[in-house]
Amino acid sequence: AIEVRDAEAEVATMRVVVEVAPVLERVDGGAQLSIGFGPENVVGIEPALGAEARQAVGAVIERWLPAKAKGKVPRPLLELAAGKLAEQLTKGTYAALQRTLLPKLGELTRLRLRLPEVPVERVELRSAEAALVVEILTSLPVRAGLVASEEASEVRVELAASAVAELANWAIDEGHAPRWYDRGLAPREDGEYRPRFDYIAEDRAHPFKVYLFQERGGCSYFRVGAQAALAMKGEQLEATVVDRALERSAAHPVIEAAAAVKYFLVGSLDRSKQVAAATRLAVGGRAFETRVTEAAIERDAVRFTLRFEAAPTLSSWRGTR
Repeated sequence: AIEVRDAEAEVATMRVVVEVAPVLERVDGGAQLSIGFGPENVVGIEPALGAEARQAVGAVIERWLPAKAKGKVPRPLLELAAGKLAEQLTKGTYAALQRTLLPKLGELTRLRLRLPEVPVERVELRSAEAALVVEILTSLPVRAGLVASEEASEVRVELAASAVAELANWAIDEGHAPRWYDRGLAPREDGEYRPRFDYIAEDRAHPFKVYLFQERGGCSYFRVGAQAALAMKGEQLEATVVDRALERSAAHPVIEAAAAVKYFLVGSLDRSKQVAAATRLAVGGRAFETRVTEAAIERDAVRFTLRFEAAPTLSSWRGTR
């Protein structure tokens, strides 16, 4: 928005459209999306004044009249003068601004979005009718990505369920998550098992798959299917495994029998875990609280809706949640 003022008040505001392209930058071993806004991004179109702005220009013309002429100039003449001024603002004046002032201003602002510590292959940016959509694509072997979404509901984060499974595998391989577990999937340094995760959309009953391979102290294999749910419970984000099934096993007959009995008895019971659903971040000198307001697993995607609220000043902030 370019505001044109005279000595007393605003004359008009012209809105122009810009086109920007994101740049993927590597920073401190991670990645960030950098989007700059400057004169070079202005689309080559002439700005226009809406109906309300034209009325405001007419009021400015009337204010400029000598005291003796106020109230005496015919309305059609005032409207003609306002039209001429509006034309000058949107053509000649704007052209002069584009040639002289805007290049001197340089970059107006730059948005930097720190990306998660995951293998990012490329980033695509597009604007929908009411939202800025940032698509982050990884090099992981995701079975099915997200379908296009144009919805705008505060800030929305979506991950393909298959991508969630592959990110879990990547985290274990890279040491960001524990590498060894016991047969109950509890992390243990002396554990004998390493898990692999998958998401099979075609299996509507148990799409989340856990493959458990014994790599120490023996040789066995289990495959467990699960159904999961996400929801907000007060201020907590709750993840629940609502159903489990032992689908396949290859182990000593006694171990297989014990595993089958265990899942027959407890496989249909809910297993829930709750985590805090808010964090704080700093933008410039201001602190914001980011809170999850909605969470769900639907249409083979994990979805979160976030709300940003002003937090106490940084001087009173003593940590993160």
